[in-house]
Amino acid sequence: MRLTLRTLLAYLDQVLDPADIADLKQRIAASSVAQSVVDKIKSAMKDANLLAPSPMGTDMNCDPNLTAEYLDNVMSIELVEKFENRCLNESPILGEVADGHHVLKLVLQQPVHPSKARREKLHHIVDLAGVLKMAPAEAAFEQEAEESLPGNNSKDKPEAVTSETAEDSKPTSDPTVVMREERPMAEPLHASDIKAPEPLPVDKSALKSRNVDWRGVSIAGLGLVVILIGLGLFSLMGSDSDDPQVADLDTEEEVVETEVTPSETVEPTTETPAEEETTDTTTEEMIDTVETSETTDVSTGEITETATDSTPEEAASTEVMTATDETETTEETAEMTSTEGTDVATTETPEAGETPATPEENTPPVIPAIELGQYVSGQEVLLHLDPGIAERPDTWKRLPPRSVVYSKDRLVAAPTYTCDIELAKGLNLKLLGGTVIALGTPTEEDKLQLELITGRVVMTALKGDMQIDLKAKTQTWNIRFAEANAKAAVELTPILIPGSNPDAGNTAVEGNFHVISGNVVFNDGVTMATVVTPPGSGTLIPLRTGSPEIPEWIEEDNVSRIDEQAGQLVERELQSDDSVVFRLRELSLDRRIEVRLLAMRTLILMGEFDAAVQALGEETLRPTARSLLIEELRAALAFDPKVGQKMQESFMTHYREDGPALYRMLWGYTKNQLTGQENEAARLVGYLDHNDFVFRALSFWNLNDLTKMTFRYRPELSAERRGQYSARWRDALANGTIVPQENR
Repeated sequence: MRLTLRTLLAYLDQVLDPADIADLKQRIAASSVAQSVVDKIKSAMKDANLLAPSPMGTDMNCDPNLTAEYLDNVMSIELVEKFENRCLNESPILGEVADGHHVLKLVLQQPVHPSKARREKLHHIVDLAGVLKMAPAEAAFEQEAEESLPGNNSKDKPEAVTSETAEDSKPTSDPTVVMREERPMAEPLHASDIKAPEPLPVDKSALKSRNVDWRGVSIAGLGLVVILIGLGLFSLMGSDSDDPQVADLDTEEEVVETEVTPSETVEPTTETPAEEETTDTTTEEMIDTVETSETTDVSTGEITETATDSTPEEAASTEVMTATDETETTEETAEMTSTEGTDVATTETPEAGETPATPEENTPPVIPAIELGQYVSGQEVLLHLDPGIAERPDTWKRLPPRSVVYSKDRLVAAPTYTCDIELAKGLNLKLLGGTVIALGTPTEEDKLQLELITGRVVMTALKGDMQIDLKAKTQTWNIRFAEANAKAAVELTPILIPGSNPDAGNTAVEGNFHVISGNVVFNDGVTMATVVTPPGSGTLIPLRTGSPEIPEWIEEDNVSRIDEQAGQLVERELQSDDSVVFRLRELSLDRRIEVRLLAMRTLILMGEFDAAVQALGEETLRPTARSLLIEELRAALAFDPKVGQKMQESFMTHYREDGPALYRMLWGYTKNQLTGQENEAARLVGYLDHNDFVFRALSFWNLNDLTKMTFRYRPELSAERRGQYSARWRDALANGTIVPQENR
């Protein structure tokens, strides 16, 4: 280990291995220069009179970003020597580096785990900073607003009241002004306690002038609150407030949401808009009502009359008949069968120019999920996606231990974890890290259905004569466990066909089965395969027996120590009630590469690619980590072609117009594409000198994957240093040796 400044800092903070510490201790004792540097570091840390570098500095003397880059070991090689010399020559900078290293050591050894509520509160800081950072005119306005509040007028501070501020000096209960004053408290908004509102975006256009009509501000402010916080906040205000206007609005909202008859105070002959138009204009009606609430008493009749004026008279009469018919049958249809409910739905009258929606679009048949078993693991990470909800980032949740699993569940065992599921039919499933499955509905013969999307599963029969249908893409295998405690494993690896667009489904599958113990029979409908004397292995495609050996991953835990530690940290950070995607995105920015990789690999399995795609363009990312991310992205394209469009959108989000070209490099290449008319080999070699690092990284990965050669090229080198190695690749291109290794 070299005697560098960073090494000495690590030695002083005791963050190295014991053997390295002992070795460095001897070398420091034998070197007077090293001993003097150690003494200088200790002196700088103890000297309380040293001046701290300016946090706004931009040069090497006091730029805090350079200190952070040096401590995080991401500073370019060219700057490291200059920076270390500066540290040794100037005690303030040396003290900052040494103290920063010591603080990082404490943080890493005793990490803080903030609660969900604290994290959410911190996320409001940026928004609050934007509100608190007001222009001088806005600050003056805030002062006047504060003085105008009840109880804030002081007799010992008389001021001349001008015509401009005469109206403003009156006491007011304007919720907008109170919200601006109390917003830094970040408390939830209640109508009964309006001084503690929830932090919300504020329209500063209302604060640009000092000549403000307070009544106008009150009306506009309340309307702004309605627009921003929506129907949910109106419901809250309606329950906490005694204002009859708010109560009426809350009743109106409830009528629209539950699709029941209007309030009994409405006359039967009053014209009511059709259900579709009521839903579309609900927000507008509420806003109009609030804007007139200062001068007009709101009643149900007035609201109904306003809504009627917005539609033609003849159309309104037809819509009233339709809405009335539907209202009268609401209670009856609640007790009818699904077929009768469909018939009622088809009687709705569409608006002019619209095509009536089919019953299948309005009321799709809902197949109830069936309880299949229980997730029995403890400190593991099994992620769950409810297929009944559109795939949004907040639909993924961590499944708590002892949770019930259902048919149609899509489950992801995060890398480095092993998750056990006990099915009620008498089968135990062990999902190894990086496995994605989907549980199906049992057949009429009571056979279990399991779709293995990617990964490895170990199955153990808890009783004899146990069967399960295993599906993978278009293939299906019936697995029969003839006796209790029979044990088998399957592994499935989707493969991209080189040079083919994965969006079109041009993928393949490789799979193997392993019989560990007992009598287990595999049947694909044409061929049957079994291992007469376990253990033994075979292939799923085509189905046949093979080696008498089984892989080590079945019985042994092959997770490295550093990955195990990262897994423990991530497991603590992922709470069952948190949004998993949001938390993993935070962890993908962690300073520890093993934590970042685990978070990004898990996100890829969940179909979230932004973090990994962005990381490909980081020059400081280790080559092995970058290669792993590329392979994981390619695997995701192989096992689920539907994610191709989403992945391409991620590339375009981070790399703009270069996104499609970068996405293309994930497909791989055939010999004809490299050397034929497309001449992709020349394109890849040209990318080696591209100005953007991500082009150099992806092109080099492809060239190395195809030829298994490097020519000592590294994409993170400077243009001058990598030039000689790029020239070697150009020579290989001229010689025609850039072809897949199997085609040589």
